[in-house]
Amino acid sequence: MIIVAVGLVFFLISVEGIALEPLGAKIMYAVILVLSVGWIHQGARIGLVIGPGGIVERSMGRPHRIAWPDVAEVAVATSGPGVSMIVLRLRDGRAVQLRGTAGYRKKRVEDIERRLNAFRSAAIGPTGD
Repeated sequence: MIIVAVGLVFFLISVEGIALEPLGAKIMYAVILVLSVGWIHQGARIGLVIGPGGIVERSMGRPHRIAWPDVAEVAVATSGPGVSMIVLRLRDGRAVQLRGTAGYRKKRVEDIERRLNAFRSAAIGPTGD
């Protein structure tokens, strides 16, 4: 939400700036306006999308998609003093940290782990084979 708020501030500043007289100022504020709209759009979409096909983790960059058949294990790991997050262990041996799940309340992260395992079991069966 902070990302969206920052984008909104830049949007409002640029809308006001477009009213300035010099053409160069209008162009500069128009560019800021377009960039702030993109920032707001991407910031509002940040998060984890869980569905029958797999997981999509959206960040300010490209979304990271992982299909359920590629997931060997869903686990809770620590990523710093008191910080827990979900880590997906993939069948090819890689580990993917879901940074959007990081938090200081381990119980909340464990609840997310249970929900992810329920989705995974529903999609590919309890053993995953």
